[in-house]
Amino acid sequence: MPEKRKQELSAKELGIVRAFLQRNNLEAVVDLLSEVCDRVRGVKAKKGAMDVPENSHTIVSFTNTEWDSDAFFDPQYPTRLTIPAGLGGRYFIQAAIRWLNDPGGPPPDQPIDSYYYAFITLNQDPHPAGNDARSTANDTEGGATGTTQHFTFETNLAEGNYVELRLWQGYGPHRRCDVNFQMRRVGS
Repeated sequence: MPEKRKQELSAKELGIVRAFLQRNNLEAVVDLLSEVCDRVRGVKAKKGAMDVPENSHTIVSFTNTEWDSDAFFDPQYPTRLTIPAGLGGRYFIQAAIRWLNDPGGPPPDQPIDSYYYAFITLNQDPHPAGNDARSTANDTEGGATGTTQHFTFETNLAEGNYVELRLWQGYGPHRRCDVNFQMRRVGS
C-alpha cells in the first residue's frame, strides 16, 4: 500500500478514535487524570499486524511502547505489563483493536459478535479482569478500517500484578490485527 494512502487511512482512524472518546466522554477523563496527577504513571504498548489463529485464545506479545513511565513493560516478558514496586493502586485501562480487512472477510458494516473477542486477564487468570469487547464495526468512508473494538474500565492492581491482553477470532484460519493498549494510574 502506498505511504500516502496509509497516512490517509491513519487520519480517518484517528478521527474514529476521537469520535469514540468524545461520544463516551473519555477525553474529559484523560484530561482530568492529567491535571490531577503531577506525573502520569502508566504505559502505552503496541503490536502491529498480529496474526491471530482461528478459535484459539492468543495472548498479545507487544513489540514496543509509545510511552512507559516506570518500566511496566519488560521485553523479557513481552506479553505482560507489570505494576512496578510502589505503584499499586487504581488503574484506568483502555484497549483498541483493529482487525484488518481481508478480501474474503466479513463486510465491515455487517459484524457478527462472535467473530472477534478481546479481554484483559490478571496474573494468568483465564477469566476477564474487567470489561470485554465484542465487535463494534463501522463502515467508514472507503471501508478503511474493518472491524474495530474499543473498551475501557478501571480496576485495582497491586505491585507485582501483571495484565495481559487476549484475543480470539472465529472467522477464518488466520486474521491480522493492530493493537493499542494503555493503562494509567489514577491519582498520585
